[in-house]
Amino acid sequence: MDGRRTRRGVPLFCRRFAGTMCPRVCRRPRPLLQRELTISSHRQHMSDTPEERQALPLSPWPRVEEPGKKARREGVVLALMLSLGLALRLYGLGFQSIWIDEARSLAWAKLGLESIVYEGAHDNQTPLYFILLRAWMRLGPGTETWARLLSALLGTAFIGVFYLFVREIAERPVPLISAGLLALSPFAVWHSQDARMYTLMMVSSYVGLLSLLQYVRRGGRGLLVGSGLALECALYSHFYMLFLLPVLLMFLWLSRRDIPAHRLRGAVLAVASVGVGYLPWIVTVLTTSRLDAGFYKPISILSVPYALYAFSVGYSLGPSVAELHNEELISATLRAHMPVILSVTCVFGTACLRGLARVRSCCGRFGPLVYLLLSLPIVFPVVVTLVSRVTFNARYAIAAFPAYLLVLGVGVATIRPRPLSALVGGGLAALMVASLVGHYCDPGYAKADSRAAYHLIRARKQPGDCVLVLGVTDAFRYYEGGELGSRWLDLRHRDRIRDAEKALREWSGECSGLWVVSGRSWEDDPFGVADNLVGRYFRRVEERSLPGVQVTQYRSRNFDLDRIRSPKGRKNGSRKWDPRW
Repeated sequence: MDGRRTRRGVPLFCRRFAGTMCPRVCRRPRPLLQRELTISSHRQHMSDTPEERQALPLSPWPRVEEPGKKARREGVVLALMLSLGLALRLYGLGFQSIWIDEARSLAWAKLGLESIVYEGAHDNQTPLYFILLRAWMRLGPGTETWARLLSALLGTAFIGVFYLFVREIAERPVPLISAGLLALSPFAVWHSQDARMYTLMMVSSYVGLLSLLQYVRRGGRGLLVGSGLALECALYSHFYMLFLLPVLLMFLWLSRRDIPAHRLRGAVLAVASVGVGYLPWIVTVLTTSRLDAGFYKPISILSVPYALYAFSVGYSLGPSVAELHNEELISATLRAHMPVILSVTCVFGTACLRGLARVRSCCGRFGPLVYLLLSLPIVFPVVVTLVSRVTFNARYAIAAFPAYLLVLGVGVATIRPRPLSALVGGGLAALMVASLVGHYCDPGYAKADSRAAYHLIRARKQPGDCVLVLGVTDAFRYYEGGELGSRWLDLRHRDRIRDAEKALREWSGECSGLWVVSGRSWEDDPFGVADNLVGRYFRRVEERSLPGVQVTQYRSRNFDLDRIRSPKGRKNGSRKWDPRW
């Protein structure tokens, strides 16, 4: 070591590497966010190979041992967040009716393994969640509430996984703030009470990301194998998780100088193995899938902003999903909800913009990873929508949701002065709580109530009545179980409307009355022709509105004429005249 000393009496060698090689001697180390080595990390580094000693650890700040009291306090706060998250996800778990996607999940859970794989490949659905749900349903009563319980438990577990992930790449208080936002998020609560695959894909993907980051920092074959298995599970949970592969490869390439060579090779090999393991399913989907999801609607300029809005306050604050799909009234709807929209944009936009500007300084070399995790999960579904008939939906971009919360956490933690930071954080929490109130209490934001529609028709339906279901067919038939013999018409394409009219003409002679259950009309009746077609052959008698569903009672016009012209028919087996008609 160079023994020359400066005016301050500190060795020249230590002056050159102030705060790194000789932290005990140097009295003025660099700030915490700029330090790259500490005593503990340096000692661990010196025990590696010469090649590893030349590489710096990925974190821009040290892993200093926490004082026991502060660590315990953080653990208590995290436990409270987990308890709050579990309570919010369990409350009202079975209050709302299932919707069409949940009905499909429950129907597939009754199939065999081969049938699940076949149906998944044909319908562009990865099979892992349905296989897991099939096993879960056999462990309990098999009701819709039991099916949703699996998502609620996975959603609660994701709070802890997300906290560990953020703690790996950011310093306090960002991990606790981000985990708290996740526990309180209406968007996360909604999907945690939905019998679909989204909570499974989030848990498996972030377990894989966490394990991979821990591997490149500390090594360990167990972490590498666990990362590969978790990422493979994420890909087999949802097709859009393919974005993880380019994200990880780009991150490893950008960090190639900071990772020991053998760990870099291992991480790249693990990511490549995950891709190879998913190739058979890609080939199967491309050869057998219909490559569509719902009724195709062109992506609009508001699709991506609405996805960010849903990430912020879910689907239960401001305009509802049904209101946004009414294109004729979209301008009036936005004007009516403009105060709420502006409030959400102002509060969440402030935290988001501040977080985007400070991610690189707070997360150091992990900053590009955060940007990639936020952008690619949104870009990928947009590209798929533009090149295929798969519709863009906010839930298809859900993989960007955790990174969005991380950015919000960075923004709240770095806003100065502190009173302003507390004000913005309080605003985020207040808007989320308001949305949760709407989710639990406001029927206007509830899922289409197919369950209530079924019970209404079952109580009032008479022999000879027929049932037509539009938009909520799968959910209605789940409750019906074939008892009512419900029917469906394809009104999604103009060239099939003539066939639907022909079918209605035939039904008017077969059915004395017709019950029409309509919901989500933007999918099954995008041209708004159902009422006119039914009105040509049936006379409207009564109409009743339920959350997300319209139930209309009709009387056959042809049946009335036949009864007037052939009074003897009433004496020879026909049912008595019902004065309620």
